[in-house]
Amino acid sequence: MGKINAGSGQVLLGAGPYVGLGLDAIQSPDNVDLYKKDKTTDKAAMHRWDFGLGVMVGYEFGIGISINAGYQAGLINTLSAEKEDRTMKNQTVSLGVGYRF
Repeated sequence: MGKINAGSGQVLLGAGPYVGLGLDAIQSPDNVDLYKKDKTTDKAAMHRWDFGLGVMVGYEFGIGISINAGYQAGLINTLSAEKEDRTMKNQTVSLGVGYRF
C-alpha cells in the first residue's frame, strides 16, 4: 500500500495477495451445506479456503476520513466436487469508508 500527497489529502493505492475463508455456503431450497463432506464420496462440494490477488484505490482527506474501492480475483477453483467439468472462482468488488485517528 502506498500514499501519494494530493491536495489537502492523500491518494491511497494498494495491491497484493489475499487469503479467504468461507464461513457458510448453503444451497437452497434443500438447505444443503456445500462445505460438508458427502458420506459416499468423502468430498465436499466446495473448498472453504480461497487465495487470490486484489487491488485498491482510495483517497484520505486531511481530516482523517477516507473512501476507497477495491477488487479481488480468486485464483483457486473453489469447487471440490465436479471440478473436472466446471470452474468457480471468487470475484469481489468493495467500497469502503474509514476514519484514521
